[in-house]
Amino acid sequence: MKAASSPPPPADAAARRRRRRTTLWTLLALAALSALIVWRSLAQVGWECEVWMEYRGQAEHRIAASGTREDALRGAVTSACATLASGMADSMACDRTEPKRSACREL
Repeated sequence: MKAASSPPPPADAAARRRRRRTTLWTLLALAALSALIVWRSLAQVGWECEVWMEYRGQAEHRIAASGTREDALRGAVTSACATLASGMADSMACDRTEPKRSACREL
């Protein structure tokens, strides 16, 4: 038969409380940092563009957002061409193709 274990000495209890408090502060700091990163990332987005691309008989629709209209439009075209083209030369040719339709809006 096992003897009942005695409660931990007060020093161990204090160490556990400090560890819990440190863990809590660490988690709170990580949550605040994550929120700041997300907020800063979203604050830089000023334009959203939607493009409909056609290349070599295939069609693709994509949406992209960025700080400027030109960057958002270029991002949407590049994203659409990534699925429409194969190889570097094909990708470059697709990127130079005008979108069949595009629409941009300021956020």
